[in-house]
Amino acid sequence: MALVTLRELSKDLSLKVIAGEKGLKKTIKIPEVNRASLILTGYTKHFEEACRYIQVLGNTELSYLQTLSPSTRKKRVFKLTQYPVPCFILTRGLLPPPELVERCNSKNIPLFSTPLSTNTFIVKLVIYLEDRFAPEITVPGVLVDVFGSGILIQGESGVGKSECALELIERGHRLVADDLVKIKRKPGNILQGSPAGPLRFHMEVRGLGIIDVLSLFGIGAVRNQKHIDFLAELVEWDPKKEYDRTGTKEEKITILGVELPKITIPIRPGRNLAVILETAAMNQRLKRAGYHTSEEFNQKLKQELLRKRRNKK
Repeated sequence: MALVTLRELSKDLSLKVIAGEKGLKKTIKIPEVNRASLILTGYTKHFEEACRYIQVLGNTELSYLQTLSPSTRKKRVFKLTQYPVPCFILTRGLLPPPELVERCNSKNIPLFSTPLSTNTFIVKLVIYLEDRFAPEITVPGVLVDVFGSGILIQGESGVGKSECALELIERGHRLVADDLVKIKRKPGNILQGSPAGPLRFHMEVRGLGIIDVLSLFGIGAVRNQKHIDFLAELVEWDPKKEYDRTGTKEEKITILGVELPKITIPIRPGRNLAVILETAAMNQRLKRAGYHTSEEFNQKLKQELLRKRRNKK
């Protein structure tokens, strides 16, 4: 989670700075939004916590201030700006009362304006804050979109992750990130992956060097981000090791507190990894739909064995 300054907020959301420009280097401490309605009426209970949120003033709040006498309006604005408010944002391009402009300048509280309606802007602001303050981690690997499933491919250096991804791209699937993947935990415990580092839409292929996937294969071969559905770990084939052959043992891995399915794919000459990952993607979609092939097979096998025992009797 990176720190977000009020200057970044104004730039990213195209906000106009009206007052309090000296406070733009302050950082947002709490990614929450509050409509400063009740505090303007003089009701301050529970505002000790809400005052630390970004304050949005819409038509309702500004219209109410206009109904007050100049002395009362000045007192209410003074009271409001006594709290450690990070900033004020006026919606609908509304003009602020002079008292608010004066106090924001003296207290170095940024006062912004947006032409968007209040509800539209709050939705946009909440989405922005959720994205910027989402827990994140950068991991080595390759992220590809295969049949709509986000597959995070990991393994030791030189095991063939990029080569596998390159074959998948050749087969019509899409690259999200190569070498380093930035993962964010979004609301609903969704892991979203995107490129990290300078190799955006580029791949490092041993023997070829750095290739530009966007230029070589076109816009349809890449995407900016993708939800991660499962992890595929590529490992060197070990003849002494016993690998799962039925799929009844489901591996899991936890990333940022979210549990993901994991499959381990041993590599040996003659195995088509792209086809295996395509099949894995379709199989995971079946599992999400409630159909587990290995469990179905296991049940049928048990029923067949039970039938044979009964026939022997």
